[in-house]
Amino acid sequence: MPERLVVIGDLNGDDHALHTILCGMGITDHDGVWIARDTHVVQVGDVVNRGATARVALDRIMRLSRQARRRASRFTMLLGNHEAMVTLGNLAWCHPEEFLEFAGREERARFDAARAAHVYALLDARTRGGETDPVVGALRDWEEKNVPGRDAYRNAFGPDGPYGRFLRSLPVAIRVGSVLITHGGLHPRFAALGLPRLHRMVQDHWSTHPETSLDLPVDSPLVSEEGPLWCRTFAIANDEITDGLLERTLRAVRASSMCVGHTRTDLIGGEKGMPYLRRNGRLCFTDVGLGGSGGTVGAYYVERGQMFAWRPDRARVRLGPLPARMG
Repeated sequence: MPERLVVIGDLNGDDHALHTILCGMGITDHDGVWIARDTHVVQVGDVVNRGATARVALDRIMRLSRQARRRASRFTMLLGNHEAMVTLGNLAWCHPEEFLEFAGREERARFDAARAAHVYALLDARTRGGETDPVVGALRDWEEKNVPGRDAYRNAFGPDGPYGRFLRSLPVAIRVGSVLITHGGLHPRFAALGLPRLHRMVQDHWSTHPETSLDLPVDSPLVSEEGPLWCRTFAIANDEITDGLLERTLRAVRASSMCVGHTRTDLIGGEKGMPYLRRNGRLCFTDVGLGGSGGTVGAYYVERGQMFAWRPDRARVRLGPLPARMG
């Protein structure tokens, strides 16, 4: 176990939130250079989609993954369901701003000019008698249809693209000391395989060069509803079911607790901006609502056998001792 384990939840395309956490916790300096020692940062996935700076965040993570090793530390990103989606051609949750990150300067200039002209056309068409109907939805629809950078985005996340290669190499679950960390939740069905075998299975499935989810077995960890990227059972099942599944999972991988993202804490009884603990600290939800207009920032960490929450406005909130290892 490192001196400090930091778990950062779903980013939702928000590089600023990532920088704020890393800098605020003394992991990087203000220039974004790694400075912490004996620290392992795990980001649980869902860096892409829903935000305008996913590419910047991925570049930061890839850079820090190299820098951390020089300071006897590690930065690990896990694969989230949204990373799996974009690498398999599902762009349903991509915002126009994500495509714009991959557009050339001239393409952006033409898009901005056309967008401005379309805004005025919409306002003119929807104004009657001094009153104007909403245009936001129609404008967003136009942006999605006309935004440049879509082809470059697909190529960058394809099997030969820089982000595609990186994402396809990521683990879907990791154990740091006695703490199991995954994106959605590690169902006992997959935990029974053991983490090394699970990773090999994922890599085997990537090696078939799937273009869409339909090219994968329905029980693949990459697409299965019970798989580590998609499982919400631990978030929505009743306590009896959760306790039984959690114990089986923790015993299978000899862990004390499991940290997951994927489901926002404020939607399951917790508080936005704060990690949420259940089952006497053995289950921790880390999707605190990063990204979007709310500006919420927070993270979970373990230090000297104690669990804490970090918030810019509260700095350090003690959550309790780390439970004993099971199995």
